[in-house]
Amino acid sequence: MWKRVDQTTICSAVQDFTNRFIQDHTATSAIDNMWTDFTSAISKIIETMVPSKMSSTRHNQPSITANIKRLSRRIKRAFKNAQCSGTADDLKRYKNLQKEQQNECRKANQAYVRDMVTENPKKLYSFIKGSDSTGIFPSKCNGVTHSDPSKKATILNKQFAGGVHH
Repeated sequence: MWKRVDQTTICSAVQDFTNRFIQDHTATSAIDNMWTDFTSAISKIIETMVPSKMSSTRHNQPSITANIKRLSRRIKRAFKNAQCSGTADDLKRYKNLQKEQQNECRKANQAYVRDMVTENPKKLYSFIKGSDSTGIFPSKCNGVTHSDPSKKATILNKQFAGGVHH
């Protein structure tokens, strides 16, 4: 958190406090009062100028629900149990939980995308733009792999032209 601190504003706040402290207190002032003023002022500066929590960027998947997180923890426990016991029943339970989680993740992701797309058309375009589309994969012709776009187009044209009869 200290990396994100604006040191110039803290220095100016401490300088203002120092000037105010010297004006308010003399050498004959009570130590307890001076200590209380000092600790409260420093605490206030830290509370206002030093971030206590930084919001992180989203590294998680937004479609993951509490049910899926719970299922993930169950899978982790089942894996540890299967690893320690080594029985076929525990391994089978672990595999079944894995399949269940995969299905739940797919359903949650589909529901998330469906809601996002129907909610706002702009989100549809940003979703399509951000999705991983690699285009046409490298194509093989006569045992040779081609990755040049024009050669791939020629190979696809030959393939589809040969299958269409008038």
